[in-house]
Amino acid sequence: MSSAVRAGHIPVALLRKIPPHQISGQGRYLTCKNQHTKHIYRRDFSKEAIGYKEEFEQDSNDDGNAGLKLLPPVELHKYLNKFVVGQDNAKMVLSVAVYNHFKRINYGMKRTVKESSQRLATDEFHMHGDRTSLYFTHNSSIGLQDNSLGAHMPEEQKQQKQHQSIQLVNEEVHLEKANILMLGPTGCGKTLLAETLAKILNVPFAICDCTTLTQAGYVGEDIESCIGRLLQRANNDVEQCQIGIVFLDEVDKIGSVPGYHQLRDVGGEGVQQGLLKLLEGTEVNVPANNNKRSRGESVTVDTTNILFIASGAFNGLDRIISRRLHEKYLGFSASGQQQGRRAATLDDQKHVGDTDDAEAENNERDRLLAKVEPRDIIEFGMIPEFIGRIPNTVAFHSLNKDMLVNILTDTNNNLVAQYKKTFEYDKIELEFDEDALEEIAQKALNRKIGARALRAVMEEVLLKPMYETPQKNIKKVKITADYVKGIDGSPQYEYFEDEKTSLLTDTTDPHVEHAPKRKVKL
Repeated sequence: MSSAVRAGHIPVALLRKIPPHQISGQGRYLTCKNQHTKHIYRRDFSKEAIGYKEEFEQDSNDDGNAGLKLLPPVELHKYLNKFVVGQDNAKMVLSVAVYNHFKRINYGMKRTVKESSQRLATDEFHMHGDRTSLYFTHNSSIGLQDNSLGAHMPEEQKQQKQHQSIQLVNEEVHLEKANILMLGPTGCGKTLLAETLAKILNVPFAICDCTTLTQAGYVGEDIESCIGRLLQRANNDVEQCQIGIVFLDEVDKIGSVPGYHQLRDVGGEGVQQGLLKLLEGTEVNVPANNNKRSRGESVTVDTTNILFIASGAFNGLDRIISRRLHEKYLGFSASGQQQGRRAATLDDQKHVGDTDDAEAENNERDRLLAKVEPRDIIEFGMIPEFIGRIPNTVAFHSLNKDMLVNILTDTNNNLVAQYKKTFEYDKIELEFDEDALEEIAQKALNRKIGARALRAVMEEVLLKPMYETPQKNIKKVKITADYVKGIDGSPQYEYFEDEKTSLLTDTTDPHVEHAPKRKVKL
């Protein structure tokens, strides 16, 4: 028991938050000394300095933005546009999901405070009319005598108030979370969106690689390690961890393999079954931290309010959708002998390289993925219980050549800016022609690995200038489309205006742009 309670000081704010304008001067224990500063004091203290003072908090209905800062979905969408090109539908879904996650957290906080105040109001005192009368029932806990005011409160009245409080609590609406499943081809920005969200959210954000997860009791990371990683990102603050976001990357790699149900799939279906309770909400025991003092200790984390975002490429899912649509239109004769993910993957490999138009092939895959249904994902290898706990499914589209060019030049920390910075270290200016950028984007598009191919192509294109230019008298390197195509064997170099070094250069080289010589007065 605190010293304030032992001395008979009743902390007013712990009983109920009462607005100053609702407190009349007739109350024995409560009064408002200053309505402008909204401070609540005890009347029975002779000096304000020794009385209990607590700033008044506005009612939850007055300010809907109390608690965590709510970033509007439109503003969040604008921020994502700075780093990720395209994927407007996915950005919209993620922005709304994060915004609703914040609202659910704030609503839960206010609901908890409201339930606590209702219980305290029922147990501690009863308000009637314009008078503030206190009917304390737990006299021993606050140090009041039996003959104090409200000590003989009628039993029927107490039961009636308790029944009203329970009824109000039961009538509250519970906001449940809506987990998200993001699917699409590799290199389209799924993981980048998650990493970008982690930079701006004021809640813990952890990225978990599902390829390393195994069922409990086998070699590998336990499923609870996702929550442990989130707890570390929350600086071992359990309350912050319980309102965080977990990003499950490469979730398609834990899909079960059809035809091998007689064997225990410890890295596939077993992991999905272990994730069921985490997605729905349960209490998980995770290690506190890694220091020596707390080694062996664990803390309990409730995953009810943790938002889960799953992501995967789901290679071959478009073939499953195509077969389903074909079966629905023509009947069952169109189905093959093989079913599930294995048949779809083999069918997908047969079509690779059938056409040189990679963009047309991507458009066809995007059209099919836009029609995905839960049964298609179940046929791929995910169990129905797992998909049922992730109600939101958003399909990412492939990146075309124009989008790849924008990734090269327009996004924050783009590749062109990175390589220019690399050449600036040697005091060399790097320049790209527009046609050269389009040719680089086309080469990356033909590799069919999304935006990840851009860096590989850039490394190949800039290998020769990065080898030849250091410690040379080269001022500028210009990358042309002919050099990217392989027609020209070398990029265009421009040297410094130095007479001695200019004489040493090969003037017959058509790729060398010589600056005009300066006239030297003797």
